[in-house]
Amino acid sequence: MIETSKKGIKKMKKILIALLIFTLSIGLVACGNKDSEVTTDEVVTTTEPVEDGTIAPEVDENTVGGQHWAAFVEEKTANPDITAEELANKLVTLSINQFMGGAMPIEEGLLSGFENYEVKGFESGAMFAPMIGSIAYVGYVFDLADGADVNAFISGLTENANPRWNICVTADQTVVGAIDNTVFFLMCPETYEMPEMGEGEEEIGGEVETEAVETEEVAEATTAVATKAETTTKAPAKTEAPVETTTVATTKAPVVQEVVVKPVSTTEPVVTTTVATTTVAPETTVVVETTKAPAEVTTPAVNITAPKIDGDSVGGQHWNAFSSAKLANPGATAEELANAAVSLPINQFMAGTMPIEEGYLSGFENYEVKGFESGAMFAPMIGSIPYVGYVFELPEGADVNAFMKGLTDNANVRWNICVAADQTVCGAINNTVFFLMCPESYDAPAEGGDMGGMALD
Repeated sequence: MIETSKKGIKKMKKILIALLIFTLSIGLVACGNKDSEVTTDEVVTTTEPVEDGTIAPEVDENTVGGQHWAAFVEEKTANPDITAEELANKLVTLSINQFMGGAMPIEEGLLSGFENYEVKGFESGAMFAPMIGSIAYVGYVFDLADGADVNAFISGLTENANPRWNICVTADQTVVGAIDNTVFFLMCPETYEMPEMGEGEEEIGGEVETEAVETEEVAEATTAVATKAETTTKAPAKTEAPVETTTVATTKAPVVQEVVVKPVSTTEPVVTTTVATTTVAPETTVVVETTKAPAEVTTPAVNITAPKIDGDSVGGQHWNAFSSAKLANPGATAEELANAAVSLPINQFMAGTMPIEEGYLSGFENYEVKGFESGAMFAPMIGSIPYVGYVFELPEGADVNAFMKGLTDNANVRWNICVAADQTVCGAINNTVFFLMCPESYDAPAEGGDMGGMALD
């Protein structure tokens, strides 16, 4: 009896030890999982494909990401042949996105938001994002080939996405899904509402203390006018005037017939030619050849208000590109001139241009920019680069200097929250105004220096 009870006690001890080890192992695994979790507020997983070919993310439909996914499904379902870029444009222009956004086609390779991961395996695609600002928002639409492994493609995106790609802020949501072979991907805030601030916390993304920044005064810049006076030249006639045929009826007596020949241009003086004829047979044709008087041609004035700036700096090279394009093609549109500036090889980032209307524009502190007929904005598609530019076309007779002064007086070089622009460049050619805030250089700053000249890999 005693031996049996001892054996029972030993057996119970073994069972208890085994249970203890099992409990500890579960705890260790749980802790390990917590350390490896993604730091975003919401990690969105996908379900297995359902019968209609949809891979749906598990996301709250009231969040920013949820509303984008719903819009994607609606547009793709209504128009199965819609292109990736068309879909991207639909998504970035949703009413909840209170920012100027844009979409652009992409190719396989390194894409913003994916560390050092090359995104491959799609036939066509488009990126959509804010045109400027430190908003944790970047999205893609990918069209995969028939027979592609959609789940594997999605896994590659989710495993390599970095919610902190935007340096200053972190995306709350990573939303990924697909309808057939079209994949939707978005990293974004969960809401655009301002978070409640705890005691001792600083508000980031709201009120930002601005610093007084010395900018070059437009008044001084207006002294650098390349050509202001009108130049009047007389263009010699290069071709002979057309021959005019005058029929003169005559009698036996000598007849003097006065023929008046008027040049084509109404500004040219009238040339009067008097032809004396003798007695000839009735209905004789007299041919009178005249030459056109030299016409006065007035070349239009070119008024250039040039900024005082180092031509080798980032801003200087942009001004040179703008002025060269404008002088070479005076009829170029604002968007064409904006493209000429932003496509400079020194800009090693994905950029875009878009037409603008009067009102509040990025980079101006509570200032409504008004008084232009048409305009275009140019900027990086994504990232915390202190760079934003505009081209404005003003109406005839507009006060160009007053318009430029309004821009420079109200520009905020720290509009991008995290970094500040080094240069504010403002100039004009006739009624076309150029404005840019940018780094002075794209070289890496010295240790402990300003981040205005952000290094680009």
